[in-house]
Amino acid sequence: MKYLLVSASLLFVSPTSSLGAECNFQRPVGACAGRLEIITAGGASPSYTAEVRISSSAKSCSKVEYYLDATPHTTLLRNANTERESLFGTKPISSKSIGGVKCTAYEDATANNSRTTTRESSRRLGGCTRESEAARRLDDYNNTNDSLDGLIAFFPKAIAVHRQLGDAARVAMLSNLFEIAKDCKAKVD
Repeated sequence: MKYLLVSASLLFVSPTSSLGAECNFQRPVGACAGRLEIITAGGASPSYTAEVRISSSAKSCSKVEYYLDATPHTTLLRNANTERESLFGTKPISSKSIGGVKCTAYEDATANNSRTTTRESSRRLGGCTRESEAARRLDDYNNTNDSLDGLIAFFPKAIAVHRQLGDAARVAMLSNLFEIAKDCKAKVD
């Protein structure tokens, strides 16, 4: 049982690190448009709360800075351009109490290597990944640089583990990648 749990946690953690953007928040590359949207707000004196959706026009690797009643806040968006957060204050929170929104985009090392990655994956995966989206999706998950046959053998095991963990989103993502890998294999054979 211990082995199964360790294997499951490795399958769960390892792919996530390779799926995400490799943001370098020390290297700004430009401005972006940041936006805050209040989803819900409530509370009573002396404690008020709000759920907000923070978004950026940058695909990933951005920082959205803003003020809530003159108190500075910062949100780092690594692997997406939208995130939900909870805000807390001593006054009712509304769009009027949020201001000074500033957005900065940062370097994403994975985006810089995408052309090389696509060429390498095309060679490694049997040339079937001429479709850049299929190559990108397989490479995003394939941090072990397996061959196409290795991936096809791996996905059913990973799907079974995540199904046991009750992680429906990961099962759906892995199932989709498994279909892409099988489609590639059919094109090669």
